[in-house]
Amino acid sequence: MSYKNLNSPQYIYGSNLTKKGVHSSIIPKMLSQQDINSTESCNTVLNHKWQNSSNHNHNEYSPIYTNSRLNAMLLYNFKNDDGNEELHMSLSELYGNSRIIADDDERFERIIRQRSRSLRNLGYYASNHLYVNRERLQRKILPLHRCHELDELATEQAKKMAKSQCRMHSDVNDLMTKLSLKSPCRRLGENLCRGSSVEFMHKKMTRSPKYNSEMNNMLDRRFSKLGVGVATSDNGELYMCQIYKG
Repeated sequence: MSYKNLNSPQYIYGSNLTKKGVHSSIIPKMLSQQDINSTESCNTVLNHKWQNSSNHNHNEYSPIYTNSRLNAMLLYNFKNDDGNEELHMSLSELYGNSRIIADDDERFERIIRQRSRSLRNLGYYASNHLYVNRERLQRKILPLHRCHELDELATEQAKKMAKSQCRMHSDVNDLMTKLSLKSPCRRLGENLCRGSSVEFMHKKMTRSPKYNSEMNNMLDRRFSKLGVGVATSDNGELYMCQIYKG
């Protein structure tokens, strides 16, 4: 595997130098697998950098889904087509042997179909979490799990943007440190947008070519959790921040 040059212009050294969708990962730091799995790994790696989320990032590493406890529960504890719950093994067993999930294509497809049906008709006031998951499910990508901790951090950043009436990214080092205190954080992503409504902002990010970076974060299989915050500025405009974690 080749690692990018950290001096490349595509790396964002200041949090306010770009308003496009960005991500940061500890993987390119060449940590050992033991370090990557450690809950302290993100605290020991300093000077994280935001990087624009481009299509190239998807081609480097594109798993079927993020291997996490939440996804393991989603894939192996669900209602079958008859409405009956299915659980093939204990949670500890399936999480310890989660590689077998990727081989169960039929089960994976059924989960996607079930979740897609539940999000078929989203109303005007639907949560942005649901809009993002509909985009993923339409492309046969597992949905993201809503995380209240990420919601709070995203809301905090949205309020900062609304107060200054300017889109600006979070401090990636501060964000990575906060999130890694409770659990490993291998990858972070952040999208920013402003507009008249959540639905309008979602349409901008999913239908305009200038928002390709934001779409790349939405559809990245390496993420498993999502938090969204929205705040209103003094002139009535909405500012939204999405934070992705994997």
